[in-house]
This record gives sequence, C-alpha cells and structure tokens, in this order.
Amino acid sequence: MDLNVRHEYAASPDAVHTMLTSPDYLSDLGQAHDTAITVENEGDVSSLTVQAKAPDQVRSMVGETLSVDARVLWERDGEGWRGVVEVAKLKLPAKVSARAGLQPGGPGTVVEYDMAFSVTVPLLGKKIEKLAEPRLRRALDAQKRSGDAWLAEHQD
Repeated sequence: MDLNVRHEYAASPDAVHTMLTSPDYLSDLGQAHDTAITVENEGDVSSLTVQAKAPDQVRSMVGETLSVDARVLWERDGEGWRGVVEVAKLKLPAKVSARAGLQPGGPGTVVEYDMAFSVTVPLLGKKIEKLAEPRLRRALDAQKRSGDAWLAEHQD
C-alpha cells in the first residue's frame, strides 16, 4: 500500500521542522488521540516510540498495544528539510518505507509524506493494509490540525 499526503502550513520550513521534532508537541498530539508518543532528538536524528491501542482486527497478532520504534534522519534540503524514516521495531510483520519533505510553498511550507507499507502475513496482508490506510491518513490529518494550532501559538 502506498500513501501520499500533502499538508500546507502557514509557517516557515524551519518552524514546521521544529514542531515535528518537538517532544512536547508530539506528546500532546499523542495524548489527544489516546496514543503515547515519545521522542528524543540527537543532532538531526529523532528517535520515536509510538504506542496505541491495537485495532480489533490485528489484536490476535500484536496483543492489546501496537508499538512502533522508529528513527527519523533529518537533513537540510535547500531551504527546507527531508526526513527519512527507519522503522527499528514494529509489533506487526510488515515492511515500512517513509519519507517527509518540507519545502517553502503554499502559505509558508508544503509538507509531503510518502509511505510504502506492506504486511507480510499470508492471505491477510492486503486486508490489513486496507485497514491501515485510512487510519494512517487520519493520524496525519490529525497532526495537521493540531500542528496549525501549535504553530499559531509558537510563531516568532
């Protein structure tokens, strides 16, 4: 399953990057959606742990909680930023490839997320992918809504 999402923020790429790497912002975002998100930043690497209630359809495989440990490797990309996600631990037999690009545009910054997600469970993989797509899209859209509010409060 491929997922491509585009968001526009009324802030600079540096402000959006600061938001996306802010432990306080990500923790608050998680709490607002019954998800625990922790982040530690070291240089241009953000290490994330995300824990959420597992959907009913995958509980028999992962238990009550779906956990993901990932690193986002950030680098400058012209006037913006590029983040490459490395999933270190996923409590589901799946492969994930994800990138985020932050560039000047729109009202300030255009963020483009590109993700490839495949579940390696015979007979059920495609069905689980179809269940995951709208959930991932809703999570990114929730991040957009809360991000607008956070950026408005934290503008220089």
